[in-house]
Amino acid sequence: MNKIVFDTKYYKKVILDNGYDPVHYELGELNFSLGKLTKEELNTKFLCHSKANKFAQNYKKGANSLVCTGIGLSGVPHVGTLMQIERAIYLQHSGLPVQFILGDLDSQNGKGTSPEYTKELVEKYSIFITELGFKDEKPSILRSQNPYNTLHQKDAFDTLLSMYELGFYMKDEYFEEAKEDLHEFYARHGKVDADPKMSFRRRLSLALMIADFGNQMIRNNTSNIMVTLGIDEHSYVKMAQLVIDGLINDHSNYSNLHLAGIYTPMISGLFGASKMSKSIPNSGIYADMNEEQIRNCVLEGEYPRKNGSDPRSNPVYQMISNITDFDTSEMYSIFESCKSHNKKWVECKENLAEILIDKFKRWPK
Repeated sequence: MNKIVFDTKYYKKVILDNGYDPVHYELGELNFSLGKLTKEELNTKFLCHSKANKFAQNYKKGANSLVCTGIGLSGVPHVGTLMQIERAIYLQHSGLPVQFILGDLDSQNGKGTSPEYTKELVEKYSIFITELGFKDEKPSILRSQNPYNTLHQKDAFDTLLSMYELGFYMKDEYFEEAKEDLHEFYARHGKVDADPKMSFRRRLSLALMIADFGNQMIRNNTSNIMVTLGIDEHSYVKMAQLVIDGLINDHSNYSNLHLAGIYTPMISGLFGASKMSKSIPNSGIYADMNEEQIRNCVLEGEYPRKNGSDPRSNPVYQMISNITDFDTSEMYSIFESCKSHNKKWVECKENLAEILIDKFKRWPK
């Protein structure tokens, strides 16, 4: 397969092909704030969006609103997983209610993970995410998809019913257009079905993901929802928007529903890898690594390592910008330090290594 490189060229293509509003560096900047977050703060965390400006307007007007995100459960967390968790906590601490989904059923159908292992992972991730600072208090919620693996059984059961009801608006062509950009990569490494056509199991996973968003709309009276995921999963939200549009067209009482998406950049693999994956040795940082391994990956793993190279393609800078809560002026200083590879950049890397070590210590052994 062709190697996917998460750089400005890739981002521009996704944005232009899908008509998204760019919100990042030379790609453009968003022109709206969100709750307590200024547009400058949003620009440091997100890449592009689809209708998130309307979500922000609705939220400001008092619409019943919710941010939705989640992760698949196929193994221990890596830095990319941590990024999604930290972003959910960041948004929650900024005053926004957040639903965080632990995709146990998604992992069983989409990646063939055993039910016994996903149940174990649900327990560990629930501890890990709350230890990092997520508050599982209404209107926010932290739950799994399997009703028997979560304390929030009613929400999980309701979502399964909503999946069936929303299935009426899910067309075959929607599924074929909703493949994530990394499907070939995962298939090559045996993580998902290799068939280029979306299998029934993967369709079930995607249908349930859409219901994770839609259930809040049709059963919990949440008219205004924004999904935040990595840019490689943008097509999932695109399909969900089509499904909700079908629901609105059929039922006038749902005319006020609004589903938006806001997407994060990807973290490139270490030591020159295109992506962090356990299938690629030394490409990523995982919760089960020891302190020495984590420090080595952070201090030695950036690539290319030369003066003047774009920090946005540097995986270590990507980690700093997506996992830490530095203000915009400090991030600009770090950006310049990475670009020139000066003494401050070495200090930034050392600081990041200690941050990651501290956070991953909270993963239950």
